[in-house]
Amino acid sequence: MTVGILDALRADATLIWAVKHDDDAYSPALLRRLLERSDLVSFSEGERSYVTLEGVAPELLVRTGTLVVETHGARGVTWAFGSPDGPHRSGAVAAQAVETSDTTGAGDTFIGTLAGEAARAGGISRLGDEQLAALMTFASNAAAELLRSRSTPGQLVGAPPKETS
Repeated sequence: MTVGILDALRADATLIWAVKHDDDAYSPALLRRLLERSDLVSFSEGERSYVTLEGVAPELLVRTGTLVVETHGARGVTWAFGSPDGPHRSGAVAAQAVETSDTTGAGDTFIGTLAGEAARAGGISRLGDEQLAALMTFASNAAAELLRSRSTPGQLVGAPPKETS
């Protein structure tokens, strides 16, 4: 299905790829094609090795101007605009630590908020560094709010479950 979508996608269409590590769905060739075509690539720090192909970081595999975003859970979000010559306009924002045992949906909330707000702003490339940082913070806060809405008191994101008796 992904190949069909890429084949049908107009050259001027914006493609935002929320990476999901799935070796059955994505061959290395398809990963490369997605990296080379995307305008924004978002992944968690645990997926960095998945989108690093043949030892080359994703920031170097994308076209010039593609925004590469890496989430680090409660430690925040980092980003850079990639190019074959190396990343530029990099930045980072902190995230809110949330007590929860279930992080399901946080990444989807983050990228959905980021995509929607970027579209509303007229596109990522139109944003200055301060606006981009504010957008990342807003998307991160949306993910934190989702987690807070169903949190288990006393459980930090990423911490092992507390023993219960």
